[in-house]
Amino acid sequence: MNKRGLPRRPGRRAARKQVIRDTPTLFVYGSLMHKKYWRHALGAKEAAAVRLKPARLRGWRRWWNGVRRGYGGAVLNMKRAAGHEIWGAVVEGLSSEAWARLDAQERSHLPRQRVMVVTPRGKRMWADCYRQRVRGPERRPAADYVRAVRAGAKRLGRAASRNVEEDVARLASALSRRSPA
Repeated sequence: MNKRGLPRRPGRRAARKQVIRDTPTLFVYGSLMHKKYWRHALGAKEAAAVRLKPARLRGWRRWWNGVRRGYGGAVLNMKRAAGHEIWGAVVEGLSSEAWARLDAQERSHLPRQRVMVVTPRGKRMWADCYRQRVRGPERRPAADYVRAVRAGAKRLGRAASRNVEEDVARLASALSRRSPA
C-alpha cells in the first residue's frame, strides 16, 4: 500500500527490493573480506560488483582450526564464545549463481550457519555465514592467508582491523604456549 492506502504499483525499485529480500545476506569474517578471494570465486566482473559493509557478530570468536586443502595451514572458522565478537562484513544481493559458486568454493564450511549481525549504526540483520563443524585445537595458518585476512579487515575500518589483530595476537600466544621452546 502506498501513502494514500492504495495498492502499490510494481516498479523497478519495488522489484529490486524484493530480489534483495529473497536472497540471503552473507556475513564474511576471513579471507572473503579480501576482494582477491571474491575474484577467484566469482570471476572479475561479478567480483567488481560485490560491496562489503562492516558488521559484527556477537557471541562468537574466530577460531583457526578450519581445514582446506591447498592453503598450507589452518583456515578461519568460528566458535561460540560469550562476551566476544567477530568483526567482518556483510554482502547483500548476491545472485543465485554467485551463491552456487561460493558454496562450491566453501564446501568444507557447509551447511551455512544463520546468524544475527549488527552494523556499525546498530541495524540488526540475519545473515548466512560459512562455518566448519570441526572441533579441536587451533593450528598455525599460512602467512599469506593471515595477510589476506588482515588486508581485508583493514579495508573495512578500524574496528574490524583491531578485532583481527587481537585474534592474530591471541592465536600466536596460544601456539607459543603449546610449542616446546
